[in-house]
Amino acid sequence: MHRLLGLDKVWFYLYNYITKETDMKKLGVILILLLFFSVPAQAWERTYGGSEVEEGYSVRETLDGGYIIAGGTYSFGNPGGDVYLIKTDASGDTIWTRTYGGSRWEVGRSVQQTSDEGYIIAGQRGNIADTLIDVYLIKTDASGDTIWTRTYGGSDSDVGRSVQETSDGCYIIAGSCAAGNAVYLIKTDASGDSIWTRTYGGNDADGSNSVCETSDGGYIIAGYTRSFGADEADVYLIKTDADGNSAGIEEDKETRYAPGLLLEVQSLSEGELDLSYFLPGSGLARVELYDAAGKRVGVIEDGERQAGWHHITRPLSLPCGIYFVRLSATLEEGCKLERLNITEKVILLGK
Repeated sequence: MHRLLGLDKVWFYLYNYITKETDMKKLGVILILLLFFSVPAQAWERTYGGSEVEEGYSVRETLDGGYIIAGGTYSFGNPGGDVYLIKTDASGDTIWTRTYGGSRWEVGRSVQQTSDEGYIIAGQRGNIADTLIDVYLIKTDASGDTIWTRTYGGSDSDVGRSVQETSDGCYIIAGSCAAGNAVYLIKTDASGDSIWTRTYGGNDADGSNSVCETSDGGYIIAGYTRSFGADEADVYLIKTDADGNSAGIEEDKETRYAPGLLLEVQSLSEGELDLSYFLPGSGLARVELYDAAGKRVGVIEDGERQAGWHHITRPLSLPCGIYFVRLSATLEEGCKLERLNITEKVILLGK
């Protein structure tokens, strides 16, 4: 009605009607009109694509009031499927489109405009038939032209479903690794080079769909879990600090303890921590120190390590008392059921 008459005329006729009709009749008409005007009208709708299959997975409003859409296309680019990026104006009319990829299958799952007015896109690329899929990250300029691309992952299927530029000018990516069996978090620098990676979950299928930087500089991750909670899949929410560490030492209490993963700890009277650990395979190793209340008070070691024995001696400026040392390892065979940890108690003596 308001599209034909104009909203001002509608209210004029409504006022005249109210002053003339009976009370009950007035009430009924008023309720109908209020319901009508409370339902927002659809402004417009658009479709984009060619003769084959296209899908949009992520959309954001851009700084110029238009929109950016990321997804996948089989009509344009390479025949195996490419990332599809569409830039529109405020009315949804296409300004430009871009495709990204090569001979393999690629798709974009998340997009955000970056502080330089370009775009960051996260998704996946690989060969579906043999499940060799990696996280795919693309950085473009404001016109959608490629600045750089990066891939991340192991020997199994790894997927990026959410990306955000962080307050330090870097990027945080969330998804799943090992064919959807663990939550996967990747922090990169401004050039897309990996700073650290973290995995979370238990012995069953876990993954994430969204990540956001929080006001304290950490991250909040939303996804799903079959390892914890009730039967079937449950919502999985993980809060981490700025280094991707989840709070407390109970997060991985259902994670498998690996045969062959060894940790030997002893304290020294000079205020140093002396320990040795053995990895049954090459991969990421992280040694953390927790106080008796379960609060993390230090990271002793964090990085790629080869299989075998490793020895560490570290000076510690901590009060004497009881502490716990946790060794966590993610082996290169893939993170499915290979997220391994072991915890040992240590008594720290003062100097």
